[in-house]
Amino acid sequence: MVNVAPMNRNDVCVRLETDNRDHPGWFHLLSGDRDEIEAELGFDLTWEEKPENKWSTIGVRIDTDTRNPEQWPQIHEWMLGKLETMRQVFRGRVQRLDDTTWEPDA
Repeated sequence: MVNVAPMNRNDVCVRLETDNRDHPGWFHLLSGDRDEIEAELGFDLTWEEKPENKWSTIGVRIDTDTRNPEQWPQIHEWMLGKLETMRQVFRGRVQRLDDTTWEPDA
């Protein structure tokens, strides 16, 4: 699982990526706790299962003009805050993830 913070011209996101090849159950195990996770975070996440890709994603994004240097301090503050909050909420859960407890739907 990796934590990334990509920026585009019009938006910024902070997300976790779950490895569908090595740990196919992780996205499902985490999404089973979606309501609890989002309550602890204090904000909603976008949950994107992408079984045909290597990574599924769980993240949050904002629309902003990343080309405007005057916006960079606010963008960096937002990114750092979301990264830290997500680390606090997901860290223990990720350490306890066990693919053997998940069975794919038939």
